[in-house]
Amino acid sequence: MPFFQKTISRPLKLISGFFIVIFTLASFQSPITGQEQDRQIIEEIKELYNQFRYDEVIVLCQQALSADPPPTDQEQVYMYTHLAFAFIAIGNSEEAKGAFKSALDLRPNLSLDPIYVSPKIIAIFNEVKTEKDVYPRFPPFCGRAITPYYLRWRHAKAQ
Repeated sequence: MPFFQKTISRPLKLISGFFIVIFTLASFQSPITGQEQDRQIIEEIKELYNQFRYDEVIVLCQQALSADPPPTDQEQVYMYTHLAFAFIAIGNSEEAKGAFKSALDLRPNLSLDPIYVSPKIIAIFNEVKTEKDVYPRFPPFCGRAITPYYLRWRHAKAQ
């Protein structure tokens, strides 16, 4: 093989190999799944909240919560709590209570960390938690006996 054919064919082989690899990788990229999209939305909610752009947090949370398919329960709880935080920040505590109630419907044992959350927000959250009937309407049974947990709750409610 003459020298000029070797020098031309080798770069062409490298370039063609490079394009084959690029097109192969591009064909295997999957579209963004719903779960990845929800993670991106959560990151955007964090960013907007930290930038004090509460109106945008409210709009984004409401859009994400009404999306199809809906986010997971854990993501919904996160969105409802940040929706409540944003409502409190703009002075709308009634809407915040509704968001906290929705979060408590999904996770009745939800609590807020006082290290990271304002005492004002915790006070409204605790008010909602005490108003909300998170206990069962009928006593939980352990075999045939009523549990002490239910009896304490019933006694506290009677007072």
